[in-house]
Amino acid sequence: MKCYYHNEINAVATCKKCNKHLCKECYDLGKDGLCSSCNDVNKKRLKEVRIDRAEKDFGRYIRSSNLAAIVGAILGIPLIKYLSSSDSLKELYLEAPFLQALIVHGAVSLIFILATAYTLFALYAGFSITSKHILKSRWIIIILIICWPLGLLLIIMSILLGYYASIPMYIKYKIDYKRAK
Repeated sequence: MKCYYHNEINAVATCKKCNKHLCKECYDLGKDGLCSSCNDVNKKRLKEVRIDRAEKDFGRYIRSSNLAAIVGAILGIPLIKYLSSSDSLKELYLEAPFLQALIVHGAVSLIFILATAYTLFALYAGFSITSKHILKSRWIIIILIICWPLGLLLIIMSILLGYYASIPMYIKYKIDYKRAK
């Protein structure tokens, strides 16, 4: 048997995928017992899988975090109405000129909407981290239902973790997505 690529050299192995006969030099050029052409096809396929996975991860993270932020902003509106009905804010409006009170109320409203939006965004990011590491076991759901303070602690931990990790997670997914291409 002669090498498929070098007709004058004897073959020492065959490609695991296409069964081409390979000499020692061709076998060493390939990887995992594949010839160079099968190795190139395998590399292209692996790159396509990496790109597809990065696109899915990045897209899922963006869609879910945007949805969480929108829901958080919507939930912030009732908070504003509740807080604006408090006595301390009513006194501020009565003492301050109208335009100043309107600006303060608008700024406070915007801060609460952004804070609740970011809190739900952080909660999603925190849960995506904890679900990869803590919630792998299916029994944890039953434990959380029976022991609800543990579930509450997990939610608080997820929010705090998300506050610190949501932006780095976005950057990581974005870098992975660009690197895969």
